[in-house]
Amino acid sequence: MCKRTWPRARAIFLPWIAGFVLAAGAQAETPALAPIEPPKASRGAEIFDVLVVRPLGLAVLPVGVAAFIPTALLTAPNGRDSVEAALELFVTEPANYVFQRPLGDF
Repeated sequence: MCKRTWPRARAIFLPWIAGFVLAAGAQAETPALAPIEPPKASRGAEIFDVLVVRPLGLAVLPVGVAAFIPTALLTAPNGRDSVEAALELFVTEPANYVFQRPLGDF
């Protein structure tokens, strides 16, 4: 009985495995696509960014700094990497969002 099931299993699984191998090889040979340029923001989006979003981000920045202080004290026993991760999350990312991102890019 075992001799009869092996050819049947081989007939089912070998094409299936070959399909995965060939699909992976075909995918690896595809050329790189040209980079897609992001669409330019409209004037309305830039005005909304300047009048609403950036002032709110600037108001939230001190809250992030205030939240960083106890977080740094709690994560300090884990090492410097934990404190740097907390600094990145609570201070650096919000500051970059407010001061370095292009106008109208939400």
